[in-house]
Amino acid sequence: MEMCNSTRIPLRMPKNPVQEIIGMLSFFSVLGTIGNSLVLYVYTKKRHKLASTVFIIALAASDFWTCVCVMPYTMVYEKLVYELRNDILCKLYLFLITCNVPFSAFIMVAIAVDRFLCICNPHTYSLDARRAKIIIVFLALFATVFGIITALSAGVYQLERKNLPVTSMNSTQVTDAGQSDLLSEMCVGGEANCTAIATPRVDNCTTVQAVIYTGICLPNELIFTNQFRQLYQKIYAGMFLVCFLVVFVLYILIYKFVLERRAKRDKQRRKTKSSLCRETSFTEVPLSPAADGESHGNATNNSRKVAMDKNNCIREKSWVANIRTALMLFVVTVVFVIAFLPSWLMAHRVVDFLPLVFYTYFAYNVSNPIIYAFLNPAFRKELEDVFRCRKCCRNN
Repeated sequence: MEMCNSTRIPLRMPKNPVQEIIGMLSFFSVLGTIGNSLVLYVYTKKRHKLASTVFIIALAASDFWTCVCVMPYTMVYEKLVYELRNDILCKLYLFLITCNVPFSAFIMVAIAVDRFLCICNPHTYSLDARRAKIIIVFLALFATVFGIITALSAGVYQLERKNLPVTSMNSTQVTDAGQSDLLSEMCVGGEANCTAIATPRVDNCTTVQAVIYTGICLPNELIFTNQFRQLYQKIYAGMFLVCFLVVFVLYILIYKFVLERRAKRDKQRRKTKSSLCRETSFTEVPLSPAADGESHGNATNNSRKVAMDKNNCIREKSWVANIRTALMLFVVTVVFVIAFLPSWLMAHRVVDFLPLVFYTYFAYNVSNPIIYAFLNPAFRKELEDVFRCRKCCRNN
C-alpha cells in the first residue's frame, strides 16, 4: 500500500545567545527610559504646541512604552526560549511588538508630510495640534489592526495534520477502534490539551487533525491559513517599503525647495545691493533748505522699509527654524531605516538570521532623545533650565 504523507509542525527552537541579548536590551531599556522621559517632560511643558511638537511627543511616548514594557517582555521571551505557556501572554507579546513598529513608521510619514507642507506650502498649511492628535489616533488604530492580525496568527497551540492509511476495505469510513487509535496517537499532549478530528479521503488515507498544546509561542493555522499569513507578511513588509519611499520623496522635495529658495534669495540680495548703491549715489548730493518736506518723506519711507525688513527677518528666522526641525526629523528617519533594515532583511530571509543583530532595531527607541539633544538647541536649553530649576529647588 502507498504510504500517506503527514504534516507535522517543527518545534525546534534556535539556540540564541540569551545572556548577550538580555544584556543589550537591559542597557537599551534603561537608557531609553531615561532619555524618552526627559523628552516627554520637556515637550509636554510647552504651552503652545505645534503639529510637529505633537508628533514628537507621540514618537517619544511610543519609544518610552517600548523601553518600559516591550523590551523587558522580550527579555523574558528569550529567557524562556519562547515557552510562554499561556496563549494570552503569547498573543499579547506579539501584539505589542507588532503595533509599535508600524506606528513609528506611520509617524515618520506624518512628520515628513507635516514638514513638507510647513516649508514648501506655508500659505496653505493648516495642520494644527488638534488635527495632529486626530491623525495620531487614526494611525494608532491602523497599527492596532496589524497587531491583532499578528496576535491571532500565532499561539501555544498547533494544528497538526496526519494522513494515515485506512486499514479497512471501505476507504470512506474508519472503524471506531481504528479511529480511537489514530486519535490517541495524535494527541501526544494529553486528552485535556488535544482535540482531534478524523476526515476520510478517497485515496485510501484518513486525514486526522489535532489541536496540540505545545507551550511554545509560534505561528499556527488555528484562525488564519498559511496562505493568508504569507499574504499578510508581504503586505506588512510592503507597508514599510511604501513608508520609506514616501518619506524619502518628501524630504527630497523639501531639499529641492530649499535650494531653489536659497538661489532666489541670493538673486534678490544682489538686486537689492545694486539698487542701494544707486540710491546712495543720488543721496550724496547736498540738500537745500527747501527740501525739508522731501527729507521728511524719505524718513517715513525709511521707517516703512525698516518695518518691512523686520517682518522679513522674522519670517526668515521662522523658515530657518522649520528647516532645522526638518533636518532633525530627517535624521530620525534615517536612523529608523538603518536600525530596522537588518531585522527586516532577516525576517524575510534575505540574509542569515543573527539574533543579536536582529534585536538591535531596539536601538532606534533609544537614539531619538540623543538626536534631539544634538540637533535641537532649544531642547538643550530647556533641558538645562529643567536641571537648573531642580538644583535651585534643592538648594532652597
